[in-house]
Amino acid sequence: MAKYIRNLHICPSEKFIPSYIEFVRKYFEADGNHFAIIAGKSESAFFYTPGTDVRKYTSTAQVAQLVYDIWRSDKVIVHGLLDPNVVKLLAAQPWAHKKTYWVIWGADLYAYARRKRNFRQAANERIKAYLIRRIYGLLTYIPGDVELARKWYGATGTHFDCFMYLSNIYRPRSAVRKGSDVINIQLGNSAAPTNNHIEVLHQLGKYRDENINILTPLSYGNRLYAENVINVGKRIFGEKFVAITDFMSGNDYSDFLGSIDIAIFNHDRQQAMGNTITLLGMGKTVFMRRDITPWQLFSSLGITLGDVEYFELKKFRPEVTEENSRRIAAYFSEERLVDQYARILR
Repeated sequence: MAKYIRNLHICPSEKFIPSYIEFVRKYFEADGNHFAIIAGKSESAFFYTPGTDVRKYTSTAQVAQLVYDIWRSDKVIVHGLLDPNVVKLLAAQPWAHKKTYWVIWGADLYAYARRKRNFRQAANERIKAYLIRRIYGLLTYIPGDVELARKWYGATGTHFDCFMYLSNIYRPRSAVRKGSDVINIQLGNSAAPTNNHIEVLHQLGKYRDENINILTPLSYGNRLYAENVINVGKRIFGEKFVAITDFMSGNDYSDFLGSIDIAIFNHDRQQAMGNTITLLGMGKTVFMRRDITPWQLFSSLGITLGDVEYFELKKFRPEVTEENSRRIAAYFSEERLVDQYARILR
């Protein structure tokens, strides 16, 4: 093993990390060595190709090794500040903060607005705030999230514009043509309460007699919340409400998105960006809340969205969806992602 690591990636075991590891291998392996630490459960549904450039960090017995890896790294790229143990470990190494980059996910940032008033969480938030104030780089493609990081946590780091993952990249995908007049409505992207499904289900109640299906991905997140959403959806819409509770492969999920006519994302924070970018790139009609940072981003790109508050059961005009698709394809490209990371990893 090399005496130093050019770029150390500390990643959770999440669905878009395997493709990220392959992305780094493809474009940056020749530039120097990279090493990914997978923090979290030892077994995961998200598989990546094993290699000498990946190690799992799953127990306190490996703390010394991780501290050593951080010490011998030129740069530390931490993907989401969600694991309190990782946050504490980084916070305890102030000499490493000037070479640390935070890939802002959303849940780690918006935890500030949802923090509970118990001692443990308050203490964790204070430690995280100390770390964020000292981190050198902030990685996101949503300027509003950087503004919130500075406002809430006192972040002073440099903002690096970055799409972060391949899930946020436009790829040509064919919409699935249905042989019926049913309007497929996608509601949310997960079983996270931040989707605010039930509010929308009641809002859509006036369309219960229309020729619609409400397709609701609930394959990961809060199980009790998912059950509540299913109960309310079935009560209002009966068989027109379809809960998707099994995790899909990437290709299957792409096909699912291709079958959608209208998507409703009632998240009260930045979330479901991969879904949103893909759907807009396919020329779908997308509704979201106006008071969140993604609305600001898409509006600045000249992309037309629908406001959830004023939802109507109709698709955007073809000329609107075609222009949305063109703008998404031009902006969210893999070439641009490579250029963005080249400024960071080289």
